[in-house]
Amino acid sequence: MLMLRWVAATLLLTVFAIVALGNAWAALRFYARGRSGSQVPFLGGIVGLVGVLTLPIGHVSWVSWIPLVADIGCLPLAVRWLFARMRKKG
Repeated sequence: MLMLRWVAATLLLTVFAIVALGNAWAALRFYARGRSGSQVPFLGGIVGLVGVLTLPIGHVSWVSWIPLVADIGCLPLAVRWLFARMRKKG
C-alpha cells in the first residue's frame, strides 16, 4: 500500500508540474507578446494539492496549500479575476 501511495503521489505531482509550467508559459507569452494561451484554471493546483496529501509522509498537510499558490492558473488567476471584476463594477 505504501508503494502505491508513492506512485500515485509521484504521478499527481508530475501532472501538477507539467500543468503549472504550461500555465506559466502561457502567462509569459500573453504578457510578452500579447498572445493568449490555453490556461487550465485550477487543474494544476488541485492535482498538486491531492498529490501532496497522497504522500505517505506524516505531517505534510500544512504544506498542501503550496501548489494552489505556485500554479499561476489557480489562486493567482482567481485573485486577478476578482480584482478585474471589482474594477469593472467600480
